[in-house]
Amino acid sequence: MVTMKNAGILLLVIVAVGFALFRLLPSEEKAIRKQLTVFSQNASKKSDEKKVEGLRKSRRIAALFHDPCRISVDTVDFTGTFSRQQIMDRITMVRAAYNTVSLTLHDISIQLSKENTADVRMTLRLSGQRQDYTVADVQEVSATLEKIDGDWLFTNVRIVEVLSR
Repeated sequence: MVTMKNAGILLLVIVAVGFALFRLLPSEEKAIRKQLTVFSQNASKKSDEKKVEGLRKSRRIAALFHDPCRISVDTVDFTGTFSRQQIMDRITMVRAAYNTVSLTLHDISIQLSKENTADVRMTLRLSGQRQDYTVADVQEVSATLEKIDGDWLFTNVRIVEVLSR
């Protein structure tokens, strides 16, 4: 009788540990969503942001990209491969041109395609204020991320043409 009681307690402990591991250990999709959150938070800019903080944010964004990363924009027929430093320089330049920037990601779809590779589609909404006018834009983004040294990094980013005239 005592052995049945011990077996029942052992079974409950095993189930509890299994459930805790399943819920507490980050899944690959959660890790990718975390990277996307880091991207959108660091892309945003408040009007009182100091230049040093802007450089830190640009560095955090660039750290999300593999060195090198392929970037393409369908609407202007542009494709290039950029180093992490080049990506950081461009991010810094674009952020400096705006007084405020808000970047949000919507409709995020993550497909883990093969081991350590994920295809992500999302809608990127950008709004900002330059000195003389307001900017608002919505773009569809398709990206490939690879898990490299434990981190999910962008290896290919494509701004997709959704509507054409």
